[in-house]
Amino acid sequence: MSLSATYDPQTQLTLESDDQIRARCLFITQLQQHIEKCEREQNYIEAERCKKRLLELCEQDRRGRVLRLKERHRAECDQLEQVMKEESIEREEAWKNKSEQFELKAAEDLQAIRQKQAERRTMEEQHILSKMDINIVRPSKQLQDFRRTQQMLVKQGKYKEADVFRIKADALEQLEIQRRDQENQTSLIRQLQNVDKKLDVELSTSIARLKTQRAQLKEAQVQDFDRIQKKQENIRKQLQQSQTQELMRLRKSPTGLPFIVDEEGNDLLSTPDGLQELMRIIKETQMTQKRVEPKSMAKAYIDGLLTVKPGDGYYSVKMDPHQEIQVETTQTGVVE
Repeated sequence: MSLSATYDPQTQLTLESDDQIRARCLFITQLQQHIEKCEREQNYIEAERCKKRLLELCEQDRRGRVLRLKERHRAECDQLEQVMKEESIEREEAWKNKSEQFELKAAEDLQAIRQKQAERRTMEEQHILSKMDINIVRPSKQLQDFRRTQQMLVKQGKYKEADVFRIKADALEQLEIQRRDQENQTSLIRQLQNVDKKLDVELSTSIARLKTQRAQLKEAQVQDFDRIQKKQENIRKQLQQSQTQELMRLRKSPTGLPFIVDEEGNDLLSTPDGLQELMRIIKETQMTQKRVEPKSMAKAYIDGLLTVKPGDGYYSVKMDPHQEIQVETTQTGVVE
């Protein structure tokens, strides 16, 4: 991931691009080579000046790499938080839909239960009434005596006396019919009340079951969100630990090493076993590197191979990594 140069107000440093860091590391390597040459030629004054500048560049390189790593860490955290936010929103929507579906199904079930109970009550009422219609009500002994006396008087031709008993018998029969209807109505009400109680118990049981299921669903939702929260917190801690380890590896690594990144754009010095991998790459490069004619910095600058960065003493962009720069000196030190 190549980062454009930005300013970090917290560190008071400028965030450099990968090309800028790579160019500085290249210049550090070239300066190290020049110091070694000065030592061979016993030019210790220039070697001391170059060594001082080398330490400054190494410190600057360390700060630049650390700032780059911190910026990558911030980007990783932002990306992680965005993914976690989307995951939480998606899970909330899923639970919202599940709750809505549950309530819809619960309402449909209750409606079906009430409709079924209404049909059952109607059937029970019809059954009770049919049983009442089938039952034959026997007249009372007094009514039977009145009817027998009435018939006997009719046979005897005593119609006036027979009419008296007829009137008494009709009145008594009407009274007994009213009493029977009243008893049947009372019995119907009592039996329907028993049916209603039974249906109410069934409905209450169904409502209680739905209430329990609703509570279980809510509890499952709470547990699910707790698991997500714990999982996200663990991931945050793991990322923080990983970033801390990367930062420690980078800060403890030797200075003045080339800037090489892996496929994901991570500085090898911040990765596990990255230092060993970097040393292997350096060794292989040294073994296959071709010797070239040294070129002075002034000549390289004239040829357009170097780009001067205002306010600093290293160069970037066009230098061939296989070329060794011959640093010329003046009365004030290294030509920059």
